[in-house]
Amino acid sequence: MSLAGQRWLLCSSRGERFGLELRWVRQIDYRPAVLPLPTAVPPLTGLLYWRGRQVPALSLDRLLGHPPSTERQAALMLEVEGRPMGLLVGEVGETMEVDRQGLFGIDGSVADRAGLVTEAFRSGQDLVFRLNVERLVPAAAAGDAPASQSEQHEKSDSTHQREVPK
Repeated sequence: MSLAGQRWLLCSSRGERFGLELRWVRQIDYRPAVLPLPTAVPPLTGLLYWRGRQVPALSLDRLLGHPPSTERQAALMLEVEGRPMGLLVGEVGETMEVDRQGLFGIDGSVADRAGLVTEAFRSGQDLVFRLNVERLVPAAAAGDAPASQSEQHEKSDSTHQREVPK
């Protein structure tokens, strides 16, 4: 698939900037209520309620091998290969258009072992690492939980959420 002309969402974690294709993002929750799971194995942090369902919440910090952040985080509500999930990030930035020619590979000694970050691009003077969102699916599958009847009626506070336009 060509990346020319695609819209990307920028976000950050621990001072590093990351970008992901906007086509995966369904909603942004600026004040997510994460239900912690005491037995969760990193990068799974817990569960989020989204559209009447429990969905796995993955921490970008934990995906990158860092301890979980103690600062307030936003949740990017994603849908990848038909699987909903939340990705907890430090900050949500702007959207921008990224051209395929602007992407460059990262040296294997710098790229993460899980293949989550293998390319980067420039945004002004900043280096932005491309998140391979498809690589989140196995981690999200570990956190799948069936929604109960009572959870179907759970409503989230929409004052802190924003739908992402296509």
